[in-house]
Amino acid sequence: MSDLTKHIGIVARHYWGEPNIKSSNGSDLRFGTNGSKSVDLDKGCWFDHENEVGGGVVDLVRRQEGIPDGAPVAHILHEKFDIQPLSVPVLSQASKLNETYDYIDAQGELLYQVQRLHPKSFRQRRPDNNGGWIYNLKGVPLLPYRLPALLGNQQGSIFIVEGEKCADELSRLGLLATTNSGGAGSWKPILNHHFQGRNVVIIPDNDDAGRKHAQRVAQNLFGLANSLKILELPGLPEKGDVIDWLTNGNKPQDLVRLADQASIVDQPPIESVDEDKDYYKFLTVEDLYRLPEPRPLVEGLISENSFCVMYGAPGSGKSFCALDIGLSIACGMPWHDKQTQQGSVLFIAGEGVGGLKRRVKAFQRHHGLDAVGSFLILHQAVNFRDESSVQRLLRSIDRTGGNFNAVFVDTVARALPGSDENSATDMGAFVDTCDRIRHHTGAAVIGVHHSGKDMSRGMRGSSALLGAVDTSIEVKNTDGVIRLKNEKQKDHAEHQPIYLKMSEVGLLDGSSVVLELISSDGGQNPLKRPKFRTAHQYAAFQALRNLLIDKKVKKVPVSDWHKAHAGKSPDLSSDKRRGARQQLQDKGLVVINDSMVWINREVEETMEPYHDTKD
Repeated sequence: MSDLTKHIGIVARHYWGEPNIKSSNGSDLRFGTNGSKSVDLDKGCWFDHENEVGGGVVDLVRRQEGIPDGAPVAHILHEKFDIQPLSVPVLSQASKLNETYDYIDAQGELLYQVQRLHPKSFRQRRPDNNGGWIYNLKGVPLLPYRLPALLGNQQGSIFIVEGEKCADELSRLGLLATTNSGGAGSWKPILNHHFQGRNVVIIPDNDDAGRKHAQRVAQNLFGLANSLKILELPGLPEKGDVIDWLTNGNKPQDLVRLADQASIVDQPPIESVDEDKDYYKFLTVEDLYRLPEPRPLVEGLISENSFCVMYGAPGSGKSFCALDIGLSIACGMPWHDKQTQQGSVLFIAGEGVGGLKRRVKAFQRHHGLDAVGSFLILHQAVNFRDESSVQRLLRSIDRTGGNFNAVFVDTVARALPGSDENSATDMGAFVDTCDRIRHHTGAAVIGVHHSGKDMSRGMRGSSALLGAVDTSIEVKNTDGVIRLKNEKQKDHAEHQPIYLKMSEVGLLDGSSVVLELISSDGGQNPLKRPKFRTAHQYAAFQALRNLLIDKKVKKVPVSDWHKAHAGKSPDLSSDKRRGARQQLQDKGLVVINDSMVWINREVEETMEPYHDTKD
């Protein structure tokens, strides 16, 4: 081991904190609550299993400091770790490429590659369709290694090993073998369906990480595979793999014999849990400073991996706005004048897909698009209070690859059938399921919800929902002008109201509508401002406003308002007073419910000042 590689433990502790004691074993250190970052002290290398990237000391410093590949880091090593430049002769040497492993889909197309570098590290890349490469797998559905061979031999037993090198060696010896990219701990549920009805033998490496990985794979395939076995090879050295076992004089036929003799897994495996349940993880101030800032999904409005709700009255256009935002994200195009982060979108259309087809067509035609990116629709509601339904949804998400940027739930009511929206318990169940989806996928979850009878009192149901969301957006339609008002914004300044209008688009089989921007910068309100038509209306309003001020309350009994109005306009007939009060209700300025009356402050803010036109 070179002078530099012996410092890997110190450097990793500096950036990642202390190792996870429960998950670490000897020279194999694990970091993070779930042990997702590993360091091999013997080999002087590290690997981040969540982001599927690894390398040596220099690679770790560059990644954590945000330094481009190839840039010098000697000054950082000296200043932060007291590693002298003379001790790092390999700083200027690029990693050497040892092997490249192709992941081929069922149609024979190259989907992505894993590259093995020296010193031992890995990187993954995918074609950019322009002759180059993109060095991440975001949005790519993961595959088992050597998938065409698995499909070409439907009867053979499949050996699942750790690492492409081991799979290639068993294949060279005439056996059917595969693995997953990313190493131990990186098996994803999207791989499961490829093993349905097959006879599977899992061969773990001889270390804790390998055994935990085997349990995870078995847990995923139990009940799906025709038969399932875990074969721990006898005489395998510590950290050894199947290649080491074969190098020690064992033959392929010995492996087949042991596999035949191995016991079938007949009970659901219990996946080992890495997180230490005896303690909570505390952050230092330095840890706090290292936390990434929330990244925008829709500029200034919705953050990545956040929880958002859009609400409004029936016919307000809230579902239309949600669809418009989702299609923009899927296409990677601005949502009107707001930049978006492109990614896959799932739209759970709980209220059906009746008008969805025409609106997607209109969106595509209006923007001159041949396709709308990765936009998936679930055309039925999912009961967010039913565990089996939630599990089915998560499995379905995993089967697509699970890499969503946004999941829309239209509507909250459809996701809570038979529930009481005013119950904090029922609404809390909806919030919990949305959080599970966020944590499972990394997506922002946007619920589409109804407002109450009185728009000025916000969204319908328990306040538990408003308390839980990061962002709430009120959608209101007035005379064809749709206003989106940012009611709550946890991590950013509240956005100025956004005004949209519907515009007709011709289709081959008729027409539909799209949304067009009127204003989003808080400029002149495009809505026609309501005003008091007569002095009688204004007197009725003054009577109510003064009554609320005098009593220091937000609402009063309707009978009190009638008395106050009669006192203010004693010479006006009761019929005319009644008519003036009704006109205020028709404007939406005054709200009456359960024999109580109050002023709709939202409408009041838009009213033109009253001017008495009498001479």
